[in-house]
Amino acid sequence: FRLSRTLVFQLNHIMTYPNLNWTYQFLYIPFFMPFILISFVTFAIFRQGARLSPWQITKKTTGRLRNPAIALLGALVLVQLMIRSGTAAPAFIIGSNLADWFKEGFVIICPLIGALGSFFSGSTTV
Repeated sequence: FRLSRTLVFQLNHIMTYPNLNWTYQFLYIPFFMPFILISFVTFAIFRQGARLSPWQITKKTTGRLRNPAIALLGALVLVQLMIRSGTAAPAFIIGSNLADWFKEGFVIICPLIGALGSFFSGSTTV
């Protein structure tokens, strides 16, 4: 794990793979400025009529978002692993093993695996 001065999060050598890296540019990707900053401004403007304290509202919202965030994190990890290419990619290894196991029946399983991948990634081009 590494955090640079420009707020770039980096994970290097994920699961001990030398070329499996991930970066997130905190200030470059439209996350902080439009969404988080506007949320705080909106909260400051409309807090007069709030029955709960800011801490209680934040705690309640975080509690509601916890389970969906866990599910989305799992899907994100799966998609990022499937994007990798080459013979060492997890998708290649899984596909090769399933093809060896199912032999000619792999033709029947193939569309189901593709549908599952497009369901998780939201795209059929991954």
